[in-house]
Amino acid sequence: AYNGLYDMLVTNAKSAAGIDLSKALGMLQDRYVCLGITCEEVGLPDFIAEASRPTCVNPPENILIVGYNGTSDMLLDTALTDLDVRAIGTLVEMEANNAAMDIYKWGRYSKDDDISFGYSPIKDLTTDLYSNDQNFVSKDYITKYGDNFQDEIIINAIQGTGDFESVSPRSRRVATEAAIVTMVLHIYALDAMYTGIDYCNKGDQDTYWWD
Repeated sequence: AYNGLYDMLVTNAKSAAGIDLSKALGMLQDRYVCLGITCEEVGLPDFIAEASRPTCVNPPENILIVGYNGTSDMLLDTALTDLDVRAIGTLVEMEANNAAMDIYKWGRYSKDDDISFGYSPIKDLTTDLYSNDQNFVSKDYITKYGDNFQDEIIINAIQGTGDFESVSPRSRRVATEAAIVTMVLHIYALDAMYTGIDYCNKGDQDTYWWD
């Protein structure tokens, strides 16, 4: 979207009058979800005639992901966790460590109406990784590294402390994002799947844990 807008508004623009603002707005609207904003929050522009305005539509919360269609209203919000990971990594590389820690502890994009004032922080997931006894992957991690090891690694990578004290911001970004994805998110997903199977075996048709 950025490259397309840049070409439209800068590279290929002969004059302001020749810019298709309606098309540019439509490109932005298609990316609102990636920016963590909604059509209602942005509102309608008064610099484009009503007849020419593209229709802004928020994506459905119950989205279709690679053929899977859940039934809860949290699927979209959960799918936005990758934006939190990218935002944290970007801030680490910018040496904005406190801002990165804020997103890690409090969340920014991924949401859950039941916890943390509507957000689903990645740090909260590190405390819920090992709740299902069938999750042998998490058990192996605990046996080898002990409790909360992943939280300590991520915090040190973000803040440049411990083993990361003399590591460059770029390398700390790589370590932070890799630790979140490999040590937190995929193990949490496995735990949720095992829990979903447990509920299914009990005859509960709620897809919350699968979503």
